Amino acid sequence: MEPIRICKKCGKNSAESGIENFAKNGRHGRINICKECYRENIRRKRYNLPLLPDTYSPIRKKHIHSNPRKKLSIPDMLQKFKMAGCKICGYNEHLCCIHIHHIDPDTKNPKLKQKTGAKRYMYREDWEKELKKCVPLCAMCHCKLHAGIISL
Repeated sequence: MEPIRICKKCGKNSAESGIENFAKNGRHGRINICKECYRENIRRKRYNLPLLPDTYSPIRKKHIHSNPRKKLSIPDMLQKFKMAGCKICGYNEHLCCIHIHHIDPDTKNPKLKQKTGAKRYMYREDWEKELKKCVPLCAMCHCKLHAGIISL
């Protein structure tokens, strides 16, 4: 007899919806997440969207919550910045189409201009300062802005 599973994300249980509606893991049989929530996580990974915190592994949850000073990692910070969408047209469907535009290119951190090497690495605080000098723009508006067709 299969144990009753309860989805970690939406709270569905296998007694009501059936065990076949829960995702499978090759080594461990069924896991505690329904197929709909599992597909949503796969979609989020495919389009580089951040995973919802309730679907993190228990080890990562413990690490995140054990350190109160822990802030967003740099990729998460950049994704959160992009999720605001284009400042001109409001587009925010796919994060891969959102560019980060410097309002004043002269204030750009010189570390961003270097292609390789240890000097290119920037700390989280450097990225926070850099993003305050930027706006998110969709690819089309970014091209139009550099061509001089539109302005901020």
